Amino acid sequence: MELATDLLLKNDLLRRHGIEAALVLPRAGLLTARRHGRHVHYALDHTRIATLGTDLLSALLR
Repeated sequence: MELATDLLLKNDLLRRHGIEAALVLPRAGLLTARRHGRHVHYALDHTRIATLGTDLLSALLR
């Protein structure tokens, strides 16, 4: 999955990973965004991704 290691433009994100990824990942706070002139490049927020397992486990054990 290129998104795990690459910076992608929104059009690339749509084309490679579908509309669901382009809509859900930013809203869930799972992407970082970096502006380069007129373009915004997206990448996975590895810090946030790393906490998902812990957050899920905590929620299940409540």
